[in-house]
Amino acid sequence: MYLFTDGNVLSLATFFPLAGAIVIVLLMMARAMFGLGKGLVDQASRVIALVTSFLSMVAAIAAWSMFDGTKHGVQLVAKAVWIRDFNVEYFVRISHSTRRSSLITGTTGLTQGFTGSAARGAPS
Repeated sequence: MYLFTDGNVLSLATFFPLAGAIVIVLLMMARAMFGLGKGLVDQASRVIALVTSFLSMVAAIAAWSMFDGTKHGVQLVAKAVWIRDFNVEYFVRISHSTRRSSLITGTTGLTQGFTGSAARGAPS
């Protein structure tokens, strides 16, 4: 079984950073509750952000490679009913016009993670 499929690759690219943010918030709560060191939590937060950004980029590259440029219309569709009474649905897809921007978005998060870490370590 593969991690990335036609139905989930875009969702994973979208929600990997959100999962990382939730873990970082939980880590900050643990710091407050258990008195963890600031340096330890800061470094762990950077690693978590970098890993989830990398996973998001890998998912974006997987989506790029799974896209069939010979077919017209939307591809890699993920759709689910969320709140039926209010007609609220989750719907993600990619088309020819959004293909390039999805790859750029996926790689930008990782690039910002690297440049943010480098900027913090640079002398002022």
